Amino acid sequence: DEGEGGEGEGSEGEGEGEDQGQGEGVRACSPARIGLMHRLLRGRTAAAALVTGSSLLAARAAAATESAEQLGGTRGEVVSNWSATHEASPEVYFEPDSPALVERILHFMHEAGRRVRVVGSALSPNGIGLSNDAMLNMAHCDAIVSVDAKAKQVTVRAGARVKEVVEALRPYGLTLQNYASIAEQQIGGFIQVGAHGTGASIPPVDEQVVAMTLITPALGAIQLSADCEPSLFRLARVGLGALGVVSEVTLQCVPAHKLVQRTFVESRAEVVKNHEKHLAHQHMRYMWIPHTDTVVVVTCDPLPAGDHKLSVPEVDEFHATAPLRELLVKRTASVSHEDARSMNFAQLRDALLALDPLSKAHVVEVNKAEALFWERSQGERIDWSDRILGFECGGQQWVSE
Repeated sequence: DEGEGGEGEGSEGEGEGEDQGQGEGVRACSPARIGLMHRLLRGRTAAAALVTGSSLLAARAAAATESAEQLGGTRGEVVSNWSATHEASPEVYFEPDSPALVERILHFMHEAGRRVRVVGSALSPNGIGLSNDAMLNMAHCDAIVSVDAKAKQVTVRAGARVKEVVEALRPYGLTLQNYASIAEQQIGGFIQVGAHGTGASIPPVDEQVVAMTLITPALGAIQLSADCEPSLFRLARVGLGALGVVSEVTLQCVPAHKLVQRTFVESRAEVVKNHEKHLAHQHMRYMWIPHTDTVVVVTCDPLPAGDHKLSVPEVDEFHATAPLRELLVKRTASVSHEDARSMNFAQLRDALLALDPLSKAHVVEVNKAEALFWERSQGERIDWSDRILGFECGGQQWVSE
């Protein structure tokens, strides 16, 4: 499991126009509750920062005379997740372009007693970020704020995508420690849903978070780190959006490195026998193909020091995809041999499954063809870690999480 749900997105959530949460959200705080939250935040450490009471007051003053449309909200949007398994028609949809606007929007919704949920790239098969109440997308808050090469840290706005962060780090000889295979994720969603990637000894991506800014409707922007509100910081790193909107994140990086990836096929019995041995690899994943005894094993380890080569996969993809192409042309007249030849593995499998996804007999046949593809795709590859760990997931994920 590559953390595809973790690749899902969004510091999510709802609260009465306030907090974001996965289910029924926390309601807007009463004045007494707000005062208690202020005391808790101030009392734990003097360094814990409510980012400027003045900015919060300004946001409140502005919100008093604003409407959802004046804050950039649009109506009539229809939003679906990547798998097209969940869909929502939010009453209002926001795409703010600055943390200040996020603060104004949250305060406006809070004062109106309305729920809001934040969505990222909407990749999660479970549709965690969708809501028919109101939605907020951080896509335009996507700046790479700074790179500290000495500390090996990068600070980004929550809407920055994983692939953009990786490219910004490349000139500094840095990269992210782990990935959840899809580079389109927004960093906010990447950490908030606890994407985990692979590797028994490598922590989920939330462990890479050094500091973060959380915007709440009642308290404005709060700075969190191991030194500033450590208890709240630990919760907020995988908050599912339930504590507020993540606006900025500082991530601990690692030196850029190359990996040796080996792909091979084992039976389920062989996997059980070899499991402990496989766990010794820096990264390892299993992909069992249902209705077959085929388990695809992919291991990745650092390229030995002093070896700077890059390798091109020796796999003949045209030969490997032949069973899938032949089955697709056999099953439908709408795809010619020429059309099939232009399709890659993921496109072929998607097209085949879409023909009759609820027929077990059909799925069994498709999966047998896929098993042959993987048997023909065994081999070794060497490349930079982000190019190895980020890979083609195979189209829409029709799964339950």
